[in-house]
Amino acid sequence: MELAEDYEEHGQNKKALDLYRTLAAEAVDSSEFDRIYKNIVRLEGKKNENL
Repeated sequence: MELAEDYEEHGQNKKALDLYRTLAAEAVDSSEFDRIYKNIVRLEGKKNENL
């Protein structure tokens, strides 16, 4: 998760989004998945704003 946040801080949103998706697929419980999924939705929203 920290690596994905680091990618975001450095403007590498595609890498961050890909990593968040991987992390979501590997989440061990629903609360962890929810936390990660919120980041996915937020980044996808940013991507759509830039279109």
